Amino acid sequence: MITDYKKATKFIILIAFGFIISVIIFGLATYKRFENYNEINKNSGIEGVVESVRKYKSSAIIELEKKVYILYGSDNFNYSPPFINEFIQKGDVLHKSVGSDSLFIKREGEEYYFILGKTINKK
Repeated sequence: MITDYKKATKFIILIAFGFIISVIIFGLATYKRFENYNEINKNSGIEGVVESVRKYKSSAIIELEKKVYILYGSDNFNYSPPFINEFIQKGDVLHKSVGSDSLFIKREGEEYYFILGKTINKK
């Protein structure tokens, strides 16, 4: 049983403060990790062959013609796998026009599409 409530309160405040500091440090580290990547969004246009691709959570980090891009989660359940970070492969040709939210992927004579930040055909 707790007999010294002042010490217990200080301990709880110390734990909460440590948690808040940890969240801030994690957020800053994540921001720093991605600040040098070009985000693929509606205002960007890209065209090129994927030289490398890495998964990070629901995102894909893609290298096209020596530029590194980050592509946040998009899903199309017409394909397997449906998640863009698992679907994109080295050698794929990507095309996205400026002002469009559609990303097209060409692979082995087939064309696939994803809508940035959206889920298509989830049942």
